[in-house]
Amino acid sequence: MLNAANEIAVHAFLSGQINFLEIPAVVERTLDQHRAITPSSLEEIIEIDGWARTAANKIIRNL
Repeated sequence: MLNAANEIAVHAFLSGQINFLEIPAVVERTLDQHRAITPSSLEEIIEIDGWARTAANKIIRNL
């Protein structure tokens, strides 16, 4: 989740959607929205990654 949210936030910064100081806020808000789990399969990891990317994009749109 951390990496996925960070990638989305950095991309948003580089494309001018958010400012540099908003990157950690996007990541933090994304992490706050999901409970921590230990994935037991690659499919779960991929699902969590997709969820985090979607959540981060929603947060960016609402800034």
